[in-house]
Parts: sequence; C-alpha cells; structure tokens
Amino acid sequence: MRCVIHGSGGVGGYFGACLARAGHEVFFIARGEHLQAIQKDGLSVQSHQGDFHIENPEAGQTCDPNFNPDLVIVAVKSWQLRDIKDEIKKYCTPKTRVLPLQNGVDASDILAGSLAKETVLGGLTKIFSKIEAPGVINHFTGATYIGFGEYFREPPFPKAQDNISDHCRNLENLLNSTPGIDAEAFLDIKKELWRKILLFAPTSGIGTITRTPNGVFREIPETREMLINLIHEIIIIGQAKNVNIAEEDFNWAISTIDGMAPESNSSLFRDIQSNRPSELHSIHGYLVKEAEQLSVHVPTLRFIYHSLIPSESLARQA
Repeated sequence: MRCVIHGSGGVGGYFGACLARAGHEVFFIARGEHLQAIQKDGLSVQSHQGDFHIENPEAGQTCDPNFNPDLVIVAVKSWQLRDIKDEIKKYCTPKTRVLPLQNGVDASDILAGSLAKETVLGGLTKIFSKIEAPGVINHFTGATYIGFGEYFREPPFPKAQDNISDHCRNLENLLNSTPGIDAEAFLDIKKELWRKILLFAPTSGIGTITRTPNGVFREIPETREMLINLIHEIIIIGQAKNVNIAEEDFNWAISTIDGMAPESNSSLFRDIQSNRPSELHSIHGYLVKEAEQLSVHVPTLRFIYHSLIPSESLARQA
C-alpha cells in the first residue's frame, strides 16, 4: 500500500512508522525541525511496546503529486483542517481514501468541502503519543487503536457488521496485519466519533482547567461531578443531532475514563500548558456552538470552554 501521513506528529508519525516498518510505502508530511530531523536521521519511535527506527523515509513539506497514494491518514490538529484540505486534493487520485484521525466529530465534513464525499472516511484513534524531540515519537502509554467507517453512507438496517463495505473490511485487515496497530471497521462511525468525544472533551477540558492528570480530577468529588455533567451534556447534544447515543454510552464513558492510566493527560492539555494553539475551539467551541443552535442547555461545557479561551488566545498570539 502507498500511504501519505499528512501530519507526522505524535499520532501520524507513530502510525506511519508502523506502516513503513511493515513494508508499506509511506510519505511523511511534516515541517520545521521535525521534518529536518526525519530527512537527516530517519524517524525513531519510543514505545512501551518496543522501540524501532525507520531509515531514510520519504518525507517533505508537501507530497509528490506523482506519489498516487491508496490511503491518506490525516493527523494534523482539527483547527488546521481547513488550511490543508485543498492541498490534500492535489495529490489524491479518484481511488485514494482519506482517513482523518482528529479528536472532534466534524473532520470528515470539513474535508468533504474539497474532496469527493465517497473518498472520505470517518475515523478516530486512541493513543497517547507525542513528539519527544525532532525526529522522535514517544508512544508513552496505552493502546494504538484506529477506528473507521463509511462516514457519508447511512448504516443499513439491520445494523449487522457484515454490511461493512468491502473497502473498509480490506483496510481493517491490512491495518490489523501491521504490528503496532489495532484497527476496527464500524458500520456507524458517527456513533463511535461521538463516543470518543464523550471521553476527550470532558477529560481534556477538566484536566486542562485544573492542570491535573486524569487520575487526580476523576477522584475528587467536585471535579468528578463536573465530569459526569459534561458527559451528560454532550450526550444530549448528540441526541439532538440524531446521533445514536444513549444512557448506556454514559456508563461506558465513565467506566472507560476511570480505567485510564492515572498519569495520562490529553493533547489539548499539553498544548495549552506549552503555550501552543490547541483544538479548544474545534472541539469544545464546536460543541457549544451546536448546543446554542439546537437550544440545548450546557452550563458545564460553556464554563469549561469560556474559562480556557484566554489561555488559547495567548497561545495563538504567541
């Protein structure tokens, strides 16, 4: 398979390196010192599952228009999508499939503003990883999971997993045959995207505003109440948008958060703490805007979002 990693940071760099190690032809799009280090010394991965190194990977600020990828994994931050969607279109073919792995729920809609809808999948990832140093990816804890599905196709009824498209099933098999990647194809990927936002928006919001890892705020009664309220508010927004989420998804979300590594935190937490632009507006801001349009009352979500806007503003000014 020929694959472009558009955004070769903690997430894209890890998955791209796994694909390259497995023998697939991978082109890494990166920038700055990170790109220079990859071009000079290759790409190194530090992982609790085992370290490895990719020698002489193909890499650049833009993709060779003659590369003709079968798959594009889009792993930039959510707020960068609108700036790169036209660039992605330039190097895709009609057979290329585009798989976004952002933390929000609207990445596929944004990309479909430039790309043919039938080429854009819905996707998500569960991984704790970061750029440790230029040319070095650190997968420091947890899973290495990719979930995906046909975003612009309504799930057929009955919702049996054997109704998953042949393309998604083939991609699932390919990714699962790649050491270091666990993949799952879904019939209703929109539901799964909203289930992930039930985890990411509350933990990233509360963790960032309290400046504590998951294991701290989830145990304190006052902040645990905020956590519970946030999950409920996001479920109500999703239901108002006709997403198939319900009370059972609340139980799953709180159980999953309780099972996260105590020291873990979010990319949004790390970005704001490091005075870097984050996905605050793309995730919490998006949810608040949708709630306003749908007349959904979300006081906890609004408090978290509004309280973090000043820090986000300072980061963007810097």
